[in-house]
Amino acid sequence: MNKSLLVALLAMACLGLASCGGYSNPSAPGGGTGANGLPPSGLKFRAFVSNPVQTTGIGNVAVLNIVDARLDEFTRFDASVSLVGTIREPQRMVLSPNRTLTIVFSPTDAAIAVIDNATEAPNTGTASTTTQGTIKLAGLTESIVLAPVATLGYAA
Repeated sequence: MNKSLLVALLAMACLGLASCGGYSNPSAPGGGTGANGLPPSGLKFRAFVSNPVQTTGIGNVAVLNIVDARLDEFTRFDASVSLVGTIREPQRMVLSPNRTLTIVFSPTDAAIAVIDNATEAPNTGTASTTTQGTIKLAGLTESIVLAPVATLGYAA
């Protein structure tokens, strides 16, 4: 990859991540978006598991299944993050250092979906580099790194 393309890619990723919405601490009183300040799944300790073929009434769709991290088991069937309209094949995931975002890479789309952890939903973004919570890359990547404040990211 030439140097100018890499610089342009990094600038687009920076703009896309900088446009991400706010965050309210799920453990703080009144924080989060669900009942009792918890995220919509109702789980204080949870993990995302990428699933490109979740069966639904409309066919197979890409989702992030939500796992109860305390019990190490899947939650109810409908507890998932829908990736419809973002990426088609969720694979590698990176949690931001401040835990506000999860970045999900799809090699099929050469794109990254930005997930807001407080709402358990794709972040729609506002910059021209993001569409439906997706950042398009110039090609495939082997690594993704996020800065400590999750406003800057790098994809090699």
